[in-house]
Amino acid sequence: AVANVAYRIIGRVLFDCAYHLTFPVHITRGCSTMRDVLWCVAVSSQAISRNTKELVWSLGYIAAGPMTRQFFLESAAYIATAISSGLSVQTTHPAKAVLNDYITPMEMRGSVEITEACVGMKRTEANELVKDLLTLYETKSTTLPSARSTRTATTSKPASPARNTSTSTAR
Repeated sequence: AVANVAYRIIGRVLFDCAYHLTFPVHITRGCSTMRDVLWCVAVSSQAISRNTKELVWSLGYIAAGPMTRQFFLESAAYIATAISSGLSVQTTHPAKAVLNDYITPMEMRGSVEITEACVGMKRTEANELVKDLLTLYETKSTTLPSARSTRTATTSKPASPARNTSTSTAR
């Protein structure tokens, strides 16, 4: 958490940055959705958002591959943590963002819908949600569902987003 705050201060002081992109990852797991990383994201982002007017947004690297249930569970945990702590977010990236051709439009759509649902969520609400989500995926993080490339995932079983014309309000 201290390193993340220092990273932002250095960007502002030394480089006169107008905005900042942060993407903390677990040092051995290479993703942003482990309990200790979520804590660092929450604590450091709250400190920055309370004490500066700097625009900070965040990238979440998800351990699970595209079009898997676990991807959306991890995304929901990361996005709820980030939004309730004062960050703006970009879409989360499956398969730790290290494999070529391993993202589909479904992950982007899901990230946007989760973000819309988390806007206005209090930290206490987000904390309870994230604790519940962690129980669903945290123990499985070492045995991830096999990731499939975009071509494999989309040609074997066509997928389409749900037809929802109104803004999501479910939390």
